[in-house]
Amino acid sequence: VDDVTHIVYEWGRLYVLMRQQEQSFYLKEKPMGTKLELLFRKNLYNVALQLAQYDSDKSLVADIYRKYGDHLYNKQDYDNAMQQYVLTIGEVEPSYVIRKFLDAQRIPSLASYLESLHHHGMANADHTTLLLNCYTKLKDVTKLDAFIHVDSAAVKSDEYVRRFDIDTAIKVCRSSGYYDHALYVAEHAGETSWYLRILLEDCQRYEDALQYLSNLDSHRAVEALKKYGKMLVTSRPEETTALLMRLCTPSAEDAYSPSSNVNSYDSADSNNNGIDAGASGSSSDPRPPAKPADFIHLFAQQPRALMVFFEYVLNSGPEPLSENILYTTLLELYLTSKLTDNVDPMAPNRAVWQMSPVGGRGAQGSGSGSVGQGSSGQEGEVVSAEYSDRLEKAFALLKKGWPAGGEPKYDAENALVVCHLHAFKQGVLFLYERMKMYRDVLKVYMDGNDCAGLIQAVMRLGDESYGGDSRLWVDVLEFFGKFDGDCSEQVKEVLAHIESRNLLPPIVVLQILSQNAHLTLSVVKDYMARILRDESAVIEEDKRAVEKYRRETANMQKELKELKTQARVFQNSKCSACSAPLELPAVHFLCMHSFHSRCLGENERECPICTPQNYTILDMRRSQRQSISEPDKFFTQLQHSGDGFAVVAEYFGRGLMNL
Repeated sequence: VDDVTHIVYEWGRLYVLMRQQEQSFYLKEKPMGTKLELLFRKNLYNVALQLAQYDSDKSLVADIYRKYGDHLYNKQDYDNAMQQYVLTIGEVEPSYVIRKFLDAQRIPSLASYLESLHHHGMANADHTTLLLNCYTKLKDVTKLDAFIHVDSAAVKSDEYVRRFDIDTAIKVCRSSGYYDHALYVAEHAGETSWYLRILLEDCQRYEDALQYLSNLDSHRAVEALKKYGKMLVTSRPEETTALLMRLCTPSAEDAYSPSSNVNSYDSADSNNNGIDAGASGSSSDPRPPAKPADFIHLFAQQPRALMVFFEYVLNSGPEPLSENILYTTLLELYLTSKLTDNVDPMAPNRAVWQMSPVGGRGAQGSGSGSVGQGSSGQEGEVVSAEYSDRLEKAFALLKKGWPAGGEPKYDAENALVVCHLHAFKQGVLFLYERMKMYRDVLKVYMDGNDCAGLIQAVMRLGDESYGGDSRLWVDVLEFFGKFDGDCSEQVKEVLAHIESRNLLPPIVVLQILSQNAHLTLSVVKDYMARILRDESAVIEEDKRAVEKYRRETANMQKELKELKTQARVFQNSKCSACSAPLELPAVHFLCMHSFHSRCLGENERECPICTPQNYTILDMRRSQRQSISEPDKFFTQLQHSGDGFAVVAEYFGRGLMNL
């Protein structure tokens, strides 16, 4: 040092001047990379880090930590190596570190690295999957709880979602059997679908699923039930059906609590063929009703439950949505001869539900005890009684859906097809009558050879005063004319109505009845006697009328002859208008009326007394002449008349055929 005279820094170098000039030299700083490379060769990573602290390049520092971590990893000091790798987060690709620690013995270190990735918000779905798999393989429930659980009051749902990939966390927890953790994640993330799927498919906690659904808003509950309702209906038919009833009725005040016991369910069904709603207590605001038809697929194997559900909806006040489908489906359920629910064997109250005639009312006499020889007969009687009860409900449903004078609330043609398929005669007759297909009503009785029912039907439908069609009696007469059997009493009743309404000429009636070999002359004897008596009376009346017209015609012809050949002597002494004595000038008419000239006014050519009658006759003649130019009127009247011969005779009588 004593030989140094000056130290000068210039041009990026440090010059050292010695007393002896030939010994002067300069110092030049090596680049950072060269310095670090020298330190790396000597494994002085801590010194390299201290040196790199003066450099603001974060990537350089991260690279030193990475190399330091690689050095420790090669020495199998995995914990300290991971500490170095953690410091590289954000600069070094995580896959570089993860690949080194995938071995089973290094899972704890890998878990710590993945935790740091999530803490820095640098993790993706694969990292979340790997971290949760690490926890599950390590069976470290404490860390799993710490990773998943949060303070519900401090962390909201949207903030919780941003912590990690929700779907991945749920899938990993499910696959590893940590169902409670999966439920926690789904619940706090607002994943309704995942929550219900875990409850139903993995845990079989049906009551909890129903309780969860009852606390959801209507829209989310409806969507969830469309997807997972079938499992609930199969396992808990009563509670699930009750929940659907609440969602499909217009007001929450009429809601039915899913936790209600079976006794209240049964008593409600026996009151109104459905279930009366109890108080839900959740909210007083009316909820928008869902469409009951959207849940039909849930009851594919539970027809009784579906029947109870639709009964309740139809009996719960205002007209429900998709009412047409409700009526049609419920009608088909009523008419199906055998309804069997496929209920989960472990479901509570399974026996009550399956043995109920209408889905909630237990069948009497079907309790405990051994099965004896007569049990099958008793079961058949129960089924028969239950089916008869449903047939009565089916007819009541048809009447309710189509009140007299109103419009049908269901597709009448579709309902008619359903009734035909199930041979429901009462429903077929009702629909035919409502659709005013009266001849089809009669045909049903004719096909069944039900003579008594046919007579009752035609008496009701053939009364024109109540909108019926009297021509139906003719159809009934034609049926009895071809009937293979004795129907004498019915024919007599039909003949009485045909006679009172004058529907057919007697000769046509005889021609129709002559086809039935079982009918004797005694059946039509009284009818023909009355007809002949009435015809004889008409003939006598016509004869008297003819004789009268002949006398009047003879008198008219005699009067005309006298007017043409003899003089008229007018002897009236009073005016026919004012009844005053006649004074000249006076006017006399051939009709033997006399008037003062002043009483006639300007018209002295026509008798004012006889003129109106004469004009009436002239108008009638004029109308008859016009009828000649309107043949369509004659044929229309002939077509719609019950007695066409009388129409032709009338036209002949008026002389229209001779004009």
